[in-house]
Amino acid sequence: VNDGARDEIDFIVGHEVAHIACGHLSAFTLPARVVPLLGQAYSRACEYTCDERALELVGDLETSSRALAILAAGATAGRRINLDAFVEPRETMGSFIASVCELNLSHPYLPKRIAALRAATGLAQAKEPARSWIAYPLAPLFGFTSGGTAAMPMMVVAVVGIGRCVCASVHVG
Repeated sequence: VNDGARDEIDFIVGHEVAHIACGHLSAFTLPARVVPLLGQAYSRACEYTCDERALELVGDLETSSRALAILAAGATAGRRINLDAFVEPRETMGSFIASVCELNLSHPYLPKRIAALRAATGLAQAKEPARSWIAYPLAPLFGFTSGGTAAMPMMVVAVVGIGRCVCASVHVG
């Protein structure tokens, strides 16, 4: 393993160990994790925290950013990707569709994570793109598309509805 790859692996391992060190796996957080939107928001915040801890461990913004780019594009392309160009589209990630999708995800979009690392080192502004306001009330309705915890209420409604239809058809026939 070349030194660059070793540092990138150090970032990823440091990130995962930070979840343990920061108490993110505590049983006390379990109730919040099953609440639609709240669980995902907590999880996304944890990702930013662990990225910062891993950056402290590695001590190099380029290596840390590159490690996240490798998660997005694979080892070969991730090492060649233009990080400035990769982070640039995060400004458009506040659109309705992008907002609904991200609100149901446990991890922030990778360009946002790299931008947050840059902000943590003072290299860039920490301004988060605003989300579409309509995404918040509608995101739980679309949660089943991402398979997040928001999927559970929708799945229950679907199963109960199908069950009632089956029972009604059995009694009619």
